Amino acid sequence: MMLHRLPILLLLVLAGGGCTSHKMFVGERNFDIGRVITDVPVPDPIEIEPIDDQTSRYIIEFKDTGCRWSYTVENSTKKILSWQYISNPDLCYMTMSLVP
Repeated sequence: MMLHRLPILLLLVLAGGGCTSHKMFVGERNFDIGRVITDVPVPDPIEIEPIDDQTSRYIIEFKDTGCRWSYTVENSTKKILSWQYISNPDLCYMTMSLVP
């Protein structure tokens, strides 16, 4: 009988408290590759460092968690070529809530 209540309890926890996921964060960053940096819904870079004539490193931070990562961006097209962690990966997660 308790087994039938478990899905309802899980749904209530997810709806009320939200769900955090490092896997979601990684999926979003991987999805960003190939996109134009200005089209990606992340905070403005806290720093942009030239790597060479063709590429720059855009450092991004989620201030509320302390998560920092960087994108390698092609200067001419502004397309994201890759990304990497700067902070501890455990600080990098996304929150999903079913209740606005």
